[in-house]
Amino acid sequence: MKQKITLLLAGVVTVACLYWVFKPVNMTALWNSILAVNPLWAMLSIAIFYFSMYLRALRWGWLFKPNYEIPGNHLFRPLMICFAFNSILPGRVGEFVRAFYVGKKEGTGFPAAMATVVSERIFDGVTLLSFLAFALYRLPPIPPGLRVEVGNYSVNGAQIQPLINKIVIMCVVLVAGVIALMIPAIERLLVKILQKLPLVPKEISAKLVEILQGVVKGFESVRSPKNLAVIVVYSFVIWILVAIANMVLAWGMAGVSSMNLLQSMAVMTLIGVFIMIPAAPGYWGLYEAGTIFALKVLDVQGAANPATAYALVLHLSQFVPIVGIGLIYAAQSQVKITKIDKGDPADDHERMAKPNEEE
Repeated sequence: MKQKITLLLAGVVTVACLYWVFKPVNMTALWNSILAVNPLWAMLSIAIFYFSMYLRALRWGWLFKPNYEIPGNHLFRPLMICFAFNSILPGRVGEFVRAFYVGKKEGTGFPAAMATVVSERIFDGVTLLSFLAFALYRLPPIPPGLRVEVGNYSVNGAQIQPLINKIVIMCVVLVAGVIALMIPAIERLLVKILQKLPLVPKEISAKLVEILQGVVKGFESVRSPKNLAVIVVYSFVIWILVAIANMVLAWGMAGVSSMNLLQSMAVMTLIGVFIMIPAAPGYWGLYEAGTIFALKVLDVQGAANPATAYALVLHLSQFVPIVGIGLIYAAQSQVKITKIDKGDPADDHERMAKPNEEE
């Protein structure tokens, strides 16, 4: 029942966002704006974006060090499967799928692989927040009185900063948790607590300890200054390339061609804030609403048709290839999504990721 309610609310959010996005749009003018996209700039944008995806796989390989030496090209396949599943299925099922895939295929085990996924998201969050802070510092300040209509409501410039502060706090808490897990004394304390949990059978306590130690093992890569430096550099290069890809696409579209790199960095980050809200698979509606909101707030384009056309083309240029390539890889690797029954959640997710061991 809870899952159904969550899906229903996510659907309501998506429909509301799509209504807000398309309400002021002239559909004929929107279609003409999409058809007028310069194909060369669009192709260059797509190439840059997918090169950043390959760098993600290389960075993921560094997150397994020093315990596992996994070539980055081995990780591109499960990464694309993950993003494809995240785009077409509710929740972030893809994250569990890729952790189980790599855990089984590369012999790391699920906890260690999942820890690298969590660590990756932390690096992404911190990097995006750094970009947003830098972009907002260098760009002209957002007028506090600026108002953007969202249905029957409006959001002003003064309301953006508190939201960013909350995200910063969340990232700080996550980073602090990772650091705490890397301190041997805290790890030993947690192990003792798990072993002495009241009313918990010993076999379950032992399993919890095993999971905890696997998670800690997955974070060991950042203990090495060299590994940490490489991961940080990868993170900044990846997101700079995404911002460049978004900017290049804007250059090929009338009405938003004035976008510069700082504005693109801010737009990219604000899109990330919007798609954190639970919605239907693929972030449809939220992605477009975030893009249009960012363009208006940053005064890149206030008109509805060019902004909506840019949001749709940007979303499709990233969504369609990811889903296509990811599903092809999933079919080749025999990764299957099956119906989840009631029972142990870990067993449910394990049934969702069954890579072909003979591959």
